[in-house]
Amino acid sequence: MGSTPAGCTKILYLMRKHELDQNFLKPYDAMRFVDRAHFSRDDVLLDIGAGEGAITHALTLRGKMTYAIEKDHETAEKLRARMIDLEQKNHAAAAHINEYMIRHRMGTLTARDWNYEIIEQDFLDFDLTSLPYYKVFANPPFSLSSEIIHKLISSDNPPDAMYLILQKQFALKLLNTDRHYTSQLGEELISKYKTRIDCDISKNSFTPPPAVPIVLFVAEKIPQTPEELARLSKPKKSKKKHKPNKPQA
Repeated sequence: MGSTPAGCTKILYLMRKHELDQNFLKPYDAMRFVDRAHFSRDDVLLDIGAGEGAITHALTLRGKMTYAIEKDHETAEKLRARMIDLEQKNHAAAAHINEYMIRHRMGTLTARDWNYEIIEQDFLDFDLTSLPYYKVFANPPFSLSSEIIHKLISSDNPPDAMYLILQKQFALKLLNTDRHYTSQLGEELISKYKTRIDCDISKNSFTPPPAVPIVLFVAEKIPQTPEELARLSKPKKSKKKHKPNKPQA
């Protein structure tokens, strides 16, 4: 078999990187925006297009179980290594705190185990019925936003809530409002979910910075049965609210 010319190799590499291209949230910003979802320790959480794990890490600190889906093998390996490193650092920090607390007779601190699973697979091929009740927080590739939302809401096991980082122009078409045109996908979505834009997100929160305005979009399931009403109406713990980023000029 002949070797691939160097020029062709470079073109194929750039095509692959473009296909997988995302604007990833920086770790600190991932923590801030995941906080806005007010997840509980009982929540099962799903991260779609996890990348190297800024959102996955933030979700793991908050929910009962986190599933992170990443289709690129190289990126998934980096995600696994990063999560192991962060968990080890978390336990080491807890050990140092315990030494201080024991020395001052303040009791002990138990480091919380991290429960997560990294799934190396294309999300569009993933079986959502394999999950229990769950919620989504994700920063998916913008070019796949429509396909991902359609898969989620048309599944036999749709999420209880979705927190998605989307292009603002696309998100506006998913709202139930007379101020903006509602797309066909938006009509399907608002028949099952209450939708809103939670806040604008600064371009500086991403690597690399996106070229268009970005928002945190929220869709919360409308209960269809008494069981869903009971499950989705659980009171939320009040938390200090973060001020949203100012929209870019």
